Amino acid sequence: MNVPNIEIIEIPLTQEGELVEMEEELDYEEPDRRTELIAACFNSIGATEYFDTGMESKVNLARIKRIKRMSLRLIDYYVSEIYGEHFEDEED
Repeated sequence: MNVPNIEIIEIPLTQEGELVEMEEELDYEEPDRRTELIAACFNSIGATEYFDTGMESKVNLARIKRIKRMSLRLIDYYVSEIYGEHFEDEED
């Protein structure tokens, strides 16, 4: 029988049994909220594609148009902002 080698890591404890704080800090980067908003807008546009515009009321058609317009504006804004951060020195 082939048994894998498992490395056992000892967790340093104080004499009172509490964890010893590690001096090493981990760099944690928050996920970019803008990419989540872009994805949500993209999904909103996709959701409106499934409506049969020939069967919808004028009120619902106006809602669909508004959702698409707002989503496209948000996508444009956040993509431009992200682009500007990565290509600050370049001209359009």
